[in-house]
Amino acid sequence: MTEQEMVDAQFEKVDVPIEESGDDTSYYYYRAILTETIILISDASDEVSGEYSLYEHDLNIMIKSIQDFNAIKKILTRKK
Repeated sequence: MTEQEMVDAQFEKVDVPIEESGDDTSYYYYRAILTETIILISDASDEVSGEYSLYEHDLNIMIKSIQDFNAIKKILTRKK
């Protein structure tokens, strides 16, 4: 998925300054909090050469398209 798709979907942009990065450069990533326990994290900006993927490591999930993200979000945020 593109960075613009994440911006349009109102993902939170998280800046990581040089002091915290443990590297010579700062970077950022995006996250989407779907539930109290399910938080999707994007690739870091300094590791992307094209489109981003989203990850939820505890559940071993990787999402590559905004359509898949929207489908998962709809399911997880559905009212009971």
